[in-house]
Amino acid sequence: MFRCTFWKRCIPEFWKNTSNPWVSLAKVFEGAVQPEQQSVMERYEVNLSDGTKTGDSQEYESARSNAATYLGGNAHHDAYIWCRKKTDVKCEFAMPLQIRFGHPKTLPELKKQLLSSKSRDTQVQLLLSVNQAPCKVHETHRERIIMINAGAMCATSWLRES
Repeated sequence: MFRCTFWKRCIPEFWKNTSNPWVSLAKVFEGAVQPEQQSVMERYEVNLSDGTKTGDSQEYESARSNAATYLGGNAHHDAYIWCRKKTDVKCEFAMPLQIRFGHPKTLPELKKQLLSSKSRDTQVQLLLSVNQAPCKVHETHRERIIMINAGAMCATSWLRES
């Protein structure tokens, strides 16, 4: 359900300029990010021109370009969205979404999610921690772990995928 909510927020932003598939990540998550992290979101764009997909495996490499890719709850990251920094448009990458149902992950748990996979030391640029309700921003990681309030995006956005 969350990926559908996310997709529905991307479409109106895309319609504002259909000649460019990249939209502001801050606009897509507007109202769902704590104010002190809004400036971080402003640095990124997302491209979902290929829609939403299901990954072939539960690995980082399974993320599809120009799409939202759902891997499932047993994967290291639940889902990925295709992003780039506004200042480096040639470097596109999969940004992980950690979708939480119930209690939010602790900081030590979230720090493990900053790795691209359980078996690698490669760091992701940014981790989006999607929670049912507003969560406290971890000050020491406020530039790397963005706390998303799914409840602010849609009343049913926290429901599990079916």
